[in-house]
Amino acid sequence: MAGTANTNAVKAIIKSIIAAAEYIIVNLYPTVIIIILMMIPFFIGVVKKKAFSDTTFLKLPLMFTIILFGLYACQFVPTMYSIGILGAGREINVYRFTLYLWLFINIIYWMAYE
Repeated sequence: MAGTANTNAVKAIIKSIIAAAEYIIVNLYPTVIIIILMMIPFFIGVVKKKAFSDTTFLKLPLMFTIILFGLYACQFVPTMYSIGILGAGREINVYRFTLYLWLFINIIYWMAYE
């Protein structure tokens, strides 16, 4: 019995990674991309501060992006494991707002990396 529970958990994790990638593609509307492009001057102002100039954690931007995507995909796992779908409308809205938040964090990180 323990083998089937582990298999279902692994399937739920794989499904949640795929669902997170699809959700990112579906919810990057042109208006969101335009807003992100309009905020680049603000991001440059934030990144050029002295606090980011001497940091050592800016060494691996691709690893940061992968970890960020993994954290984003983690929130899909509980509903994918328990009921096999993304979840109710409230949860889907939370996914969208965390997508935008983590997207902004990722852009700031990549801009600080230079």
